[in-house]
Amino acid sequence: MKIFGPKSLSLYLFYFSRLFTILITLLIIFILISFVTENYALIDNRFEIKIPLMELYIKGIYQSNIITTISLTLFFYILFLFQLSKIFQTFKSEVLFTKKSIKQLKYFALFNVIGAPLAFVLIHFIIMQHSGFRDVPTYLLHIILGVFVLFIAIVFEKGYQVQAENDLTI
Repeated sequence: MKIFGPKSLSLYLFYFSRLFTILITLLIIFILISFVTENYALIDNRFEIKIPLMELYIKGIYQSNIITTISLTLFFYILFLFQLSKIFQTFKSEVLFTKKSIKQLKYFALFNVIGAPLAFVLIHFIIMQHSGFRDVPTYLLHIILGVFVLFIAIVFEKGYQVQAENDLTI
């Protein structure tokens, strides 16, 4: 199986990441609607939201900062997966080195290098008001991923330049 181009692994990863983005978006909408409509059970200061048609529950401590943290974390990963799906979308095209793919790689890299630390500071220190550095490895992995993707974007820029020069000589 090919990795890039039509009918490739990139095509399947595009659909998978886009589907996962939609499912998480529906989940966060469902959670927020459940809180607005008070469609949850409150047991010992813990909320339980039953997922329809399943025997699954979303559970957590019933505090506004916990609910805000859950919502913001899910929203962060919605954006993460959406950006990732856009990269896979550019990789499923016939021509790999394009300005669009370079732009998508840079957006994804900046999202991980800048967005992840901002999300960490916002959630960890401002909303949850923790004083320590818990969950740093998760956000550190996002920064490392962002730097790695930035390197790949630079390689794609070089590939685009070589491809453009090659097209001119033909």
